[in-house]
Amino acid sequence: MVLLIARWIVDDSGLPEIKEILAGGAVNWEHFNALLMDHEVYSFAYACLKDFSSLLPGNEVDLLKRTYYFNLARISCFQDEIFRIIDVYRERGVDILPLKGSAFLVDNMYGGKAGSRPMVDIDILVREDNLCRAGELLENIGYHKDLGGLKEDYWRRRNYHIVYERSNCNNKSFTLVEMHWLLDYPRKTPLLPRLWDRIITSRVENREISLLSPEDMLFCLVLHLRRFGKVLSLKSACDCALLLAKHKDLDWDYILRETSNGHMRASLYFRLVQAGMFFDIHAPDAVLKGLCLGRYKKRLIEQFILRNTFSALSKTGDSVFLKNHFLAYDGFGEPAGMILHMPLEQFGKFYRLAPYRVGTVLLYRMRFFFYPFYLFALILRAVINPGFIAGLFAGRSKEELWPIN
Repeated sequence: MVLLIARWIVDDSGLPEIKEILAGGAVNWEHFNALLMDHEVYSFAYACLKDFSSLLPGNEVDLLKRTYYFNLARISCFQDEIFRIIDVYRERGVDILPLKGSAFLVDNMYGGKAGSRPMVDIDILVREDNLCRAGELLENIGYHKDLGGLKEDYWRRRNYHIVYERSNCNNKSFTLVEMHWLLDYPRKTPLLPRLWDRIITSRVENREISLLSPEDMLFCLVLHLRRFGKVLSLKSACDCALLLAKHKDLDWDYILRETSNGHMRASLYFRLVQAGMFFDIHAPDAVLKGLCLGRYKKRLIEQFILRNTFSALSKTGDSVFLKNHFLAYDGFGEPAGMILHMPLEQFGKFYRLAPYRVGTVLLYRMRFFFYPFYLFALILRAVINPGFIAGLFAGRSKEELWPIN
């Protein structure tokens, strides 16, 4: 039913099947709610299911309704704040592009369902040479840097964004702005070097607002797959599907060229496969072939999605992230190198350690000694439980792994 709600988000389909499931009376509501939260589509459920309220328990209707209206009010505040920030930057002549959920809200990608898409922060992109000026402008309107207990040098040299925070309503709530100057971790070769030359404009509420081109917005969604977090979230899959559905005339030549230059073939394939599996939105066959991704890698990505999308609740997030980390890159060397050479701050975050404590620094310096033991533990687990490897690498059919039409 969660998948059908996601399909309703994208193209209004799935309602007859939802009604049939509800009429059957076999829904485990506790698990259903946990899945909605895990896939970040909780706030859509009431709008989708309200016509079937008589088939839902009364407490479930109340819970979904409260979540829906709470998110609606929250998104309205986010929208006002996004426009306020855009106006401030325009008045000062500083270029700004909304990213991810902020861009989807400004561009009305979700149409009448825009108020239901959850957001936790406002993402913006500024030119790197405007970084200091852009930060000063945010501070002038009440924001301050939130470095998360880390050194600013780490964010500037080893990352791609800095978080700014502003208190609201007598310090009872907060607005977070993630100010990006890159779409991914710094590289020797610039990623998407023509990004700022390809921006488009859209007229929204009597404003001319600059946005990423649809192709570069797709890359933004693709690169987000490499972050630590809910890599299999259906909300992210909906984002990609809606973008592909709205922009049917994408410049696939540009996409393939930059995908190859930026080593993003596996990540793009991952997103395109999700759109095809879940929403029946398919990229041209020539594009999938043009990615030049090995059959074996494609199979691993497909089975990872099929096996983990609705079972990740019962697994540790770190385990799923680690598997995804190696699948989302084109080769083995880059993700392995990122693990081996991760900054102290990321090491602390991954293992949930305070980054600058003596013990954390000592473990960080010793990481090359215990990484082999961690790898050995994974191999031992595979030997003890052959199904661990067989399920990941062997050729189970989609029907066995994915019993939903």
